[in-house]
Amino acid sequence: MFWTIPPIAKVYEAFSAVGDGRVSIQGMTAAVFSSDRSKTYSVRWSEDRSAFSSNDNGTYWQGYLGYPILAVCMLLGILKYDPETAKTLAGIEWKKLNDKHKHDYAAGITQVLLGLQGQGRDASKIQTEVETVYAQVQKLTLARLPSSDRPPK
Repeated sequence: MFWTIPPIAKVYEAFSAVGDGRVSIQGMTAAVFSSDRSKTYSVRWSEDRSAFSSNDNGTYWQGYLGYPILAVCMLLGILKYDPETAKTLAGIEWKKLNDKHKHDYAAGITQVLLGLQGQGRDASKIQTEVETVYAQVQKLTLARLPSSDRPPK
C-alpha cells in the first residue's frame, strides 16, 4: 500500500519545517516539531528509503504524505528543493493560519504569499519552487510502514 498525494499546502509546511530547523534526524528516524512547537511527530523509514511512516494527523488519518515525511524527504535528498525558499518560509505558524482560515489551505497560502510580497519577497518564485517540489511529490511511490504511534494531542 502506498501513500497518496497531499494537498500542495503540505509542501509549503515542509519547506517551513526545514527552514525553521524543526527536523532532527537520527539514523532511520526523525522528530519533526509542529510550527508552534507544541507537538513532536515521529517519522520512520526503511533502510532503502522506499517506505515511511509518521504520526502526524494528515498521514495517520488521511493516508497522504504529511509535511513531516515531506520535510524528511527533502533533507534526505529524495526531494530536491531550494534552501533559500525554505529560509524564506521559515517562521510561519501554519497551525494558527489553518485554524484562522478554517482549514482552507489556499486562503492560508494566499495570506502568506501576500505577506511575503509586502516584504519585498518574490512570491511568484516561492510558488514556482513549491510547485517544482510538488511535481516531484506527485511522482513518488513511497510505501506505508505501519505506525503504532497515534498522533500527539
